[in-house]
Amino acid sequence: MHKLLLTFITLIFLLTGCAPQEKPEERIIMWLDATANFERLGTEDGIIAMFDKCRDIGVTDLILDVKPISGHVLYPSAYAPRLKEWNDFMRDEDFDFITTAIKHAHARGMKLHIALNIFSEGHKYISSGTIYDKHPEWQSILYTPEGMMPITEYEPGYSGFTNPLLPEVQRHQLNIIRELAETYNPDGIVLDRCRYNGLNSDFSDFSRAEFEEYLVSTRGLERPVIRNWPADVFTWVRENETDTHQPGPFFREWLEWRAFVIKDFVRQARGTVKNINPEIAFTNYVGAWYPVYYELGVNWASVRYDPSEDYDWATPEYKNTGFAELFDWLMVGTYFYEVTIEELQATDETGARTEDAMGEGKEYWYSVEGSSQIAMEVIKGVIPVYGSLYVEQYQWEDDPEQFRRAVEMVRKETDGVMIFDLVHLELYGYWDYLERGIRADVK
Repeated sequence: MHKLLLTFITLIFLLTGCAPQEKPEERIIMWLDATANFERLGTEDGIIAMFDKCRDIGVTDLILDVKPISGHVLYPSAYAPRLKEWNDFMRDEDFDFITTAIKHAHARGMKLHIALNIFSEGHKYISSGTIYDKHPEWQSILYTPEGMMPITEYEPGYSGFTNPLLPEVQRHQLNIIRELAETYNPDGIVLDRCRYNGLNSDFSDFSRAEFEEYLVSTRGLERPVIRNWPADVFTWVRENETDTHQPGPFFREWLEWRAFVIKDFVRQARGTVKNINPEIAFTNYVGAWYPVYYELGVNWASVRYDPSEDYDWATPEYKNTGFAELFDWLMVGTYFYEVTIEELQATDETGARTEDAMGEGKEYWYSVEGSSQIAMEVIKGVIPVYGSLYVEQYQWEDDPEQFRRAVEMVRKETDGVMIFDLVHLELYGYWDYLERGIRADVK
């Protein structure tokens, strides 16, 4: 009887195009920020000490950030300047950071992935990086309540974003990705900040012209399509001492177009990696606040998910911008202090939200549990999803037990956990809480 039932269920899955899927392997992932760990991982002894700690608590994958937000890199490159000193610590000129890290990760049974900040090419706090030193023409032009301005003149934020649409910017990033894959053959390449700066970018003349071309080619409109710039996209209005946007006639099409810009680059980046070695994992790191993440020009959902059925900001065509299928797996930042949906609804004051486009509110997905659930929902099972936690968020409240609970929650609701960052575990002594969260039975 059971065999007949199983055969029937399998047949139904096959006929409907939905074959039963096994749960992906659980990954315990540790992120190693480039500058925050510059001295800590600046020698072979330092790498050994940190990698031993990671192995001992059950980490399976390490993500080595080698291109910080300034656009510098942590290895000798033909395309980008090398970062040799940070906070008065100078690395040895002959120290082969990436090769050494790969060797010691593999010796301890861990995989080593290389991460790059893609479209950030400047550190605004110290006015350093590509858009300051070499290519100011690459920087994003922002539409602010005070008018248009280059991102280097815009005070909020610390990442100096470029315009992702510029061919020379894309070519630069692809060259670095190719260089890393060919030179080091890591277990994976990870994209970070592969997006726009925010809803306010990019409003350059080049973007305007390309957007109008998109409207002509996809909507059959006649030029001039855009008669009022940037009001045809949106206008800033002041409400209750807060600046908010009022959508224009082409607002939704603008969101759709920007998401296609990012998806097209992702497709090129994947091809670059897989043409060198198909076995190199190609992955991405995004924020889990999907209902408002459109402000960053990214649709990290599966093409099987249609956001226009749930959100009024999405066109029916927006679903085609989904890029989950282009990655081997995805990390989503569940960056919320409240672990459960229940505790979010019960609180009068939510924990700090410091990331781009996070917004405000108490919808269920503004919690670790809820954001994990919505991530799994929009990915539709096409690739593994790993919930990611910002350790420092729990230190602000001096609540390591909340951190442990968050680790257990993302392990329960997604396919594993990514921890950002090693430096916070060291500074705040959270290793034990992380290990307890990793070792807990969450089934």
